[in-house]
Amino acid sequence: MEISINFRRCALLGAAFFSSLLVGCGDITGGDDRPERQILILTVSDKPELCPLQPSDRSTICSPSAYEKDSGQNRVYSNSISGFTHEFGVAYELRVRRDPYEDDIADGPDADYTLLETLNTTQVAQSGDIYEYDIPLDGSMFSVEDGNYFFGRYQFNCGEGVDCQQLVDMDGSRGLVTIEFTYVGGEVPITLTYWN
Repeated sequence: MEISINFRRCALLGAAFFSSLLVGCGDITGGDDRPERQILILTVSDKPELCPLQPSDRSTICSPSAYEKDSGQNRVYSNSISGFTHEFGVAYELRVRRDPYEDDIADGPDADYTLLETLNTTQVAQSGDIYEYDIPLDGSMFSVEDGNYFFGRYQFNCGEGVDCQQLVDMDGSRGLVTIEFTYVGGEVPITLTYWN
């Protein structure tokens, strides 16, 4: 009888000890509620896209969105992938690491994305291809730096007879213009050939 009482005491003490370990550790795997790091294959289009600037009513030109190859889920704008730079007219397939944030950010990205490897690049644009955009002139589209013209972060040349400086000066007027870039390749791969 005394053995059975001692056995029960030891069993209860042992159970209490192991329970305290489990409660103190969260779970026996050492995990938590945060999503885990992922390795993803993302595809990126050749054409930059118009995107809203939050929380304002302004827009800008963004690098194309990066989509998960298998599911087609839009993950992030490609300019948010650390170590990656998008080139106008080129499509990509990328292997990236997704590191979720511990806390959610309202209306922002949910994770850091880091380029691990460029799996494939495809030169989509051919010399002479036209890229057309309808652009709101809200002050964030065009700029000139050291004599170089930019559409968002994309540098462009001015076509013959095209007044690029007037377009830059009009940005912020709240008007709407249609612009056409012609793909020419090279170091500055696009030339503004038309706007109205």
